[in-house]
Amino acid sequence: MISLFQLVETFLMPNGGINNNDDGGVVVVELEEEHPDDEISMFYEQSRNLSGMAKDMLYQGSVNSVERIPFYESVLDRYEFIYERKDNETDIQYASKLMALILYGKENQKNCIYDTETKIDGLYAGKIKKMFEIGPKKKKIDSAYDKKPIDSAILTKLGFSVDEHGFETHGGNDRAINHYNALNYDVLKKEFPNAEISLKPAGFGENISTSHEDFSEEVVCVGDIYQIGESILVQVSQPRYPCPKVKMFHNANGLTLRVRKSGMSGWFYRVLQVGINGTILAGDNISLIYRQANPLSVNILQTALYGDDKENTTEEMLNTIINHEDLTFSENEYWRTDSIELLEERKKEKSLNNF
Repeated sequence: MISLFQLVETFLMPNGGINNNDDGGVVVVELEEEHPDDEISMFYEQSRNLSGMAKDMLYQGSVNSVERIPFYESVLDRYEFIYERKDNETDIQYASKLMALILYGKENQKNCIYDTETKIDGLYAGKIKKMFEIGPKKKKIDSAYDKKPIDSAILTKLGFSVDEHGFETHGGNDRAINHYNALNYDVLKKEFPNAEISLKPAGFGENISTSHEDFSEEVVCVGDIYQIGESILVQVSQPRYPCPKVKMFHNANGLTLRVRKSGMSGWFYRVLQVGINGTILAGDNISLIYRQANPLSVNILQTALYGDDKENTTEEMLNTIINHEDLTFSENEYWRTDSIELLEERKKEKSLNNF
């Protein structure tokens, strides 16, 4: 996959980054501020060096002028024909959207959906502490399930810098950020009234909470790319597979199984771009900017493998999951292995029926 730094080199910095204009001068593309992403930080240093070289050329008289073009302005000049710009979008927001589409080779597929947008209601992060009594000896384990509200967070490729994980299997590139639809809590409160107080945002250990019908498991699809704030880009990587800690946290037997089978599980993001200042804020806008031509919703994926009706999951659906391009990373492997096992069961049943 092409990196943003490679994009800069390939599309914005031909001829080493200093380009001749028609007036005997040179044009230098500059990144205006240092960037928390290591790859973009490299470009920041390179752009500073190029600016210095251009100044020397001007001082020596080898060029007539030096024109400095901000990086995002350069993106807009080259690619704004791809998608129509929204009235309230800043240059950085729109340029980031265009770069996402260019980076992932999506510029020729008109699947950008501008109407799916809402504000982030809350951000949450947790610290590891002893929780949950496990086994006959009631031994407590390390967990960061109990998340607390935060106003902002520094974002890395592994998620919120202030968010901790009690298990090695939690977190990682494909499980960087956990998003949950707060509307699900209203449904679950009716079914588990004894847990009404705890069934609220952060109750499922999520990092992001929204309460919009278009940000539900039935609508959100694996591979969707979302823009957060001005320039953060994230991609849906997989559904959240609820573990027994869900029922333990809420002291509600049957809750984990109910959530797992219904698909009201939430989903994870991988971070594609940490953004200009690397900070995510409560209240930031989050909007869908790309969806695949043949989308697979989080709910369909979850219920196809673990729902009450999984016996009726077709071989075609199982093959779709197995071959899904955004579910082939090693951290997602159990989705594929579970699908393969279920597919093998189908084939055995068919073979026995034909015997």
